[in-house]
Amino acid sequence: MERDYRDKHRRTAANMRMMKDITMAILILGMAVVLFFSPALGLNIELDKGFRIALASLFAIYGLFRLFRGIKKDY
Repeated sequence: MERDYRDKHRRTAANMRMMKDITMAILILGMAVVLFFSPALGLNIELDKGFRIALASLFAIYGLFRLFRGIKKDY
């Protein structure tokens, strides 16, 4: 009985972590899109163009990493 409880708790924790990783990935990738396309969206983000693109690239890479980790579910 105790083993079933631990297994259920472990599965629940893994599912919660997966949902957190995917949610964070969506938010981080959204920031990357906003930074990449801010001039086309009419946003006046006062950053140097090179720094803005570099920061957007870092957001995109980290967002994809979080998404991959959430889908993989290797916890």
